[in-house]
Amino acid sequence: MDETIYISRRCNHCQELLILLHKYKEYINFKVVDVDTTPFPKIITTVPCMLVKNKILPGIELFKFIEYLLDEKGISINKYK
Repeated sequence: MDETIYISRRCNHCQELLILLHKYKEYINFKVVDVDTTPFPKIITTVPCMLVKNKILPGIELFKFIEYLLDEKGISINKYK
């Protein structure tokens, strides 16, 4: 997958996302870039977000997308509905 998730370790929502990604790492695997330590595209203006084919999937939409992916694999977290 080409999708990249952008985070900042100073952001509480990003920390929550990282925990979620780690907890379900055997089911979902995306490249994660910390904007505080790594160059990132100018299109990224908020974190957390995911860049998918030059489109931004911000915050809660990203969490819902991850929940959808997990649900498709039979794992229900029902946190972001």
